[in-house]
Amino acid sequence: NDETLREMIAKVHAEKERVVPNCATCASPCGNTSDYDMKEIWEADEDIRSLKSLILFGIRGMAAYAYHAAVLGYEDETVNAIFL
Repeated sequence: NDETLREMIAKVHAEKERVVPNCATCASPCGNTSDYDMKEIWEADEDIRSLKSLILFGIRGMAAYAYHAAVLGYEDETVNAIFL
């Protein structure tokens, strides 16, 4: 729902601010922490869109496995470093 989506976006923005303070108000923005235009991603050339989808869903899958392992009490710094 829209409210949940807005809350998640606010959490992402808060985390970006925590990781790179004042980046959003930088006088010379580099774009490294800019929000993605999801419409642009999903309307890109079919090959590009497919590659981006593969990468996105692969990362989501890896994160899910790492999360479930952590819930079960298994953690590995090498695996966790991938997501930092």
